Amino acid sequence: MKKFKLILFLALGAFLFNSCEDKDDDKPVTNNYPTIVKLKSLVGISHQNAESKITAMGYTLQDTSAMEEGAVMYMYQNANQTKTYITLKYNNLICASSYDETTENTIALTNFEKFSKECIEYMVGKNPIYDGVIYRQVGAEHYETHQNFLTYYQDNKLNIGSCEERWETATETVFCQYDKEELYANSSLIYMNMQLLPPGFITDKTSKKLFGK
Repeated sequence: MKKFKLILFLALGAFLFNSCEDKDDDKPVTNNYPTIVKLKSLVGISHQNAESKITAMGYTLQDTSAMEEGAVMYMYQNANQTKTYITLKYNNLICASSYDETTENTIALTNFEKFSKECIEYMVGKNPIYDGVIYRQVGAEHYETHQNFLTYYQDNKLNIGSCEERWETATETVFCQYDKEELYANSSLIYMNMQLLPPGFITDKTSKKLFGK
């Protein structure tokens, strides 16, 4: 009897041990690009489904704009209009989405840097084409690597009026942007599914064309 109890105890212990391991395996995998994950979850679904997700977060529809090629842009904001989601619909599916925060300048710069890190993490192993741009009073300076962009940015960020970085593959593109106004500044992150976008939408100024930044 004692031997039977011992075997039963050992078997139960093994079961509980394996159950704990299984529970650990079921824990959600964390990532370093939560904003991109949220934006990507709005893309490739119907406008109605995307709108339901955004309004559930406390945002309300503020504007709808018809664009070229039959695309439609929807803008949602929070109660004090400091945070904005924008979606672009084409062929009955959301093909691009963006998130924007309006804050004081130092917070906007911090947000831009956070969004930039998200883009870098998201594109690991995907071999994207990179383009960084810093807009000056006269003209704009383009950078072919993030490191070259970062070198100038770190030395001059308090004097930069506007800048953006873009990582693009054949299937998707992520942007991060910073834009300073007189009394406030904007930081934005944009996700685009290249295969769902209207034809001819991709240019050097894609983000400005899509989201009016």
